Amino acid sequence: MADGSTQARATWAAPASAAVAGEDRAAEARHIGARRVFRSRGVWMGSAILAGVLAMAVGAPWLTGYDPMRVDVANRLLAPSAAHFFGTDEFGRDVYSLTLYGSRISLVVGASVMLLTSIAGVVMGLLAGYFRSLENLLMRIADGLMAFPAIVLAIAFMASLGPRVSNIIIALTIVYMPRTARITYGAVLVARELSYVEAARAAGARDVRVAFLHILPNCLAPLVVQGTFIFAYAVLAEATLSFLGVGAPPYIPSWGNVINAGGKLITEAPWIALFPAMAITVTGLGLNLLGDALHDALDPRLRGLERPR
Repeated sequence: MADGSTQARATWAAPASAAVAGEDRAAEARHIGARRVFRSRGVWMGSAILAGVLAMAVGAPWLTGYDPMRVDVANRLLAPSAAHFFGTDEFGRDVYSLTLYGSRISLVVGASVMLLTSIAGVVMGLLAGYFRSLENLLMRIADGLMAFPAIVLAIAFMASLGPRVSNIIIALTIVYMPRTARITYGAVLVARELSYVEAARAAGARDVRVAFLHILPNCLAPLVVQGTFIFAYAVLAEATLSFLGVGAPPYIPSWGNVINAGGKLITEAPWIALFPAMAITVTGLGLNLLGDALHDALDPRLRGLERPR
């Protein structure tokens, strides 16, 4: 009788110990990835550029003495000078101030879209990848949204919602959420077949616990990388929507609005569109440098970190 109970306890403990060992190996892999992130030059370069853009947005009131929306017709279309670093537009507004304050809208939209897209996409992809009964429904919804070009779908949503910053965030979240869901779905399909996940199930762990505590942590690396790219896409998309007149309202300084106004005067005053366009380029460069460096640091296949099984 004692031998039978001992054998039963050993049989139950084996999957649990396998699950713990698998989680330890996964935690060690994440630790190695974190060390490589902090040693990556691309991460530091991208972070430095983003820190500069963030400082420009936060410190705008102290970096310029001009109200970005102050009209001064007497000084319209002035070329860049010591008084107006980036010149003035057709209403006499200081382009330097417009560029500084316009970064606020881009960063708010980019960060909000990245956060909301990550949350919604992770939940959708995790449910589709782990619960087979939901797989077909959720992935067909994602495929339907991804069938349309992103900017065209965003324009359609903005045409129905109206030109507001909050509506830009909603539209871009809906547009980019299926991409995050697809990446999460693919990572979950791989992770759910790993030995420690099967051991956790055999040990009696509930499905929700297995999905969120055992599978999700091992899907975070590609999601972090995707988040940086979503941020860049959202910044560019916000500027595009504002340039087309369906994004931020005209009374809100944004890079897209300034470029839209400058595009009409590109031959007479090229500086109006030039400097906001350069700001978008630098921001996108920083985000892409950060995303590429994170991808190289966190993907073991690119660094020869695959462990022999």
